[in-house]
Amino acid sequence: MLTEYGVEALLAPPTIDDGKFICGSIEVEEWVQTLAVLKAKNVQETRKEKRGTIIAADTVCVVDAEILGQPSDVREAEQMIQSMTNRSHEVFTGWCLLCLEELRLKVSVEVATITIGTISVDEIKRYIESGLWRGKAGGYNLSERITSGWPIVCDGDPTAVMGLPMVRLSKELEIK
Repeated sequence: MLTEYGVEALLAPPTIDDGKFICGSIEVEEWVQTLAVLKAKNVQETRKEKRGTIIAADTVCVVDAEILGQPSDVREAEQMIQSMTNRSHEVFTGWCLLCLEELRLKVSVEVATITIGTISVDEIKRYIESGLWRGKAGGYNLSERITSGWPIVCDGDPTAVMGLPMVRLSKELEIK
């Protein structure tokens, strides 16, 4: 997404597994921001060069006040998708910009509401069998599922739902 917005980027994935952390009683907004900061700090620690800005983000879905991250297995992926059909849910993406030269940190969260219509049991089964749910908050990728024909409406920044809120980051990074 950064390339599409004209941002030259070097990919440096964090080495921490945020799936091992448990949210506990922390509010979802604070949770995704905390995970984004942990990822940015982890990348900072592993980089030799201390120039540039690290961009990190974390996304979760919330259904009935339950935080849904990445499904751990087929059963959980199917349950997540079924819990989101014929209704709306919220997607929270916490983001962090860490400027290495100034050691300045900027953190916030973007929220979008996603409404998924009716999806047949067979379609859900085919999707789960495809494995495309792996590594995705809530078990789906917005643009991929819209392209495949799922009845989805996004109220908010679609790029935030896809994991990197480019509408907001464009302003923060002063992208023209």
